[in-house]
Amino acid sequence: MITAATDGPVFTTSYAQGRAETSVWFPLCVSAMLGLAGLFLNQLPLTAFSAFITLAAIRHWPLTDTQRAVMRLSPDGLDLDGAGRIVWASIDSARFKEISAPKARPRYIEIKLNEPIDVAAIPMPAMRRHPWEIKPWSRRGKLRIFVHLHHLADKSDDVVGAFRHFLGARFFDDVSSN
Repeated sequence: MITAATDGPVFTTSYAQGRAETSVWFPLCVSAMLGLAGLFLNQLPLTAFSAFITLAAIRHWPLTDTQRAVMRLSPDGLDLDGAGRIVWASIDSARFKEISAPKARPRYIEIKLNEPIDVAAIPMPAMRRHPWEIKPWSRRGKLRIFVHLHHLADKSDDVVGAFRHFLGARFFDDVSSN
């Protein structure tokens, strides 16, 4: 969603609603049933598997907070949940990619940085995450990160439009990649 601010337009998005059901709540229900079955049937493997499923659900817990901004684009830079603020000067280029797959078309934005993300990202308390929690981006090498669009509430076209607005000629469309 793009809003006007005193310094210029701001694009903010959160996690998509509905992702928590399949990634958090359903696994927790299955885990509870397996855990109880393991206890009542005296089967340690069921209980151990239940603990593993619970850990996977906890990793995806941030998906339950659909009101929290996980990505914000503003004249100040790109704020990414789990990373912090990356000023526009630290971004070399960005590219929209859509991978052709048999049953899905994963979409993401590949961002090339001028320096490693540990140096480029300015820590922000509002964007802090525990290391085990899921983030809307992943690191690919030292200078590249991928922002996964399927986690976000806004449509891919809106996110791409926001990146295109702030990066201008440094943003490229690459819709058919493999």
